[in-house]
Amino acid sequence: MQAIADVLLNMKAFKKIDDYVEAGLLHCGNCKTPKEYKVKFAGREKNMPIACKCQAEADKATAEKIKLSEFEAWRSKTIRDGLGSEKNREYTFEKDDLSNQEVSTVCRAYAENWEKVKRENLGLLLYGSVGTGKTFHALTIANALIDKGHTARFTSITRELSKLQGAYPEDRQMILDKLFRCDLLILDDIGAERDSSYALEQIYMIVDGRYASGKPCIATTNLSLNELQKPTTTGYERIYDRILAMCQLRLKIEGKSKRIDQAKETESKA
Repeated sequence: MQAIADVLLNMKAFKKIDDYVEAGLLHCGNCKTPKEYKVKFAGREKNMPIACKCQAEADKATAEKIKLSEFEAWRSKTIRDGLGSEKNREYTFEKDDLSNQEVSTVCRAYAENWEKVKRENLGLLLYGSVGTGKTFHALTIANALIDKGHTARFTSITRELSKLQGAYPEDRQMILDKLFRCDLLILDDIGAERDSSYALEQIYMIVDGRYASGKPCIATTNLSLNELQKPTTTGYERIYDRILAMCQLRLKIEGKSKRIDQAKETESKA
């Protein structure tokens, strides 16, 4: 009985006061298109409900609104989990002052051609002196990809070592999985880690694991390309060899420190 009552209620909601019957079919009083179609069932012809044009458009708009809401929720969570700081969300192509046109062009092309980058597993190395904008440019790519629905994680080896130290085995695996599964991993400030046998072993595990994942990686460092290619210890040689193997695209960012300029600007306003 309840099922029959539900059907009657739905049919009542389906028919509106301005609707009318034409050629044996219920039509919408608003858009004048059918709200029913005929179908043969068990040898008899029956009228079955369909969405009229205006209802279909309303349903489509509702579905798109729900999809957008779900995407915004996913993006907020991805930013929170992947970028680590809300401030990192501010580093976008729109905020790029284009002071280094070549670097800006390469970074935009990297994000815009992501499907090819991902398919060919093309990593990117951004190297140069302190404060020249390496982290900023790496994050512009991450933010652009997140806006397109891809996952990106920004972190430093130092931060990951801190998480891994003392963690339970299952927690360690979860930390590593996040580094290996994301579409793009950004390892910031390579070469600033502690030089100990434990640290070097953990660093190699992280870098080698990402290398094995076959997914792109962006690395930033204050080291020169020569220092990466000719490290002073065997421990770093293994690590940097993996970094260079992942990052076939290499971009030197030159210029004076933006941090110093920003500090001077702040001081002058004080």
